[in-house]
Amino acid sequence: MALTRWVLLLRGVNVGGHGRLPMAELRAALVESGARNPRTLIQSGNAVFDHEETAAGPLAERVCAAVAARAGFAPAAMALEVGTLAAILDALPPGWPREETHVWVTAAPPPAPRLERLAALAAPGEAWRLEGRWLALHAPAGVGRSKFAPGAEAALGVPATARKASVLARLLDLAREG
Repeated sequence: MALTRWVLLLRGVNVGGHGRLPMAELRAALVESGARNPRTLIQSGNAVFDHEETAAGPLAERVCAAVAARAGFAPAAMALEVGTLAAILDALPPGWPREETHVWVTAAPPPAPRLERLAALAAPGEAWRLEGRWLALHAPAGVGRSKFAPGAEAALGVPATARKASVLARLLDLAREG
């Protein structure tokens, strides 16, 4: 049986005292959902693993159910094949440093994103790009005071989770390690 290498991004895990999920519990939930060789990165619900499931949606549902059984809550989960994550990172404009760039990932491409709202949220000096199931923001001044960051998901119209591009690059490296 062939296995697919997946990157998993959970939304709202270990943020602001909510959604507490130790990474050892996440790894155990992944194993219970059929994952092999699960590895996690930092404490915010990032994982890499192999699985026989070949579709992102059903895989995310299985993982959410396993996390809910262990932790008592089911965070939104975005599953990406390693090649998809590599393509996202490769598509980022070359002048956008990864430490200054945040990427929102959705489960599916937003059917009706409010592009005018995204444009209105961007501050001077910020630039954004929406492609398929990801949205990137280059925020040289950071996202702490950005109006774009808290409004992005509503403008997309679908659940999303965001990570710094540098964290996504570290996940990709972890996935490629074997």
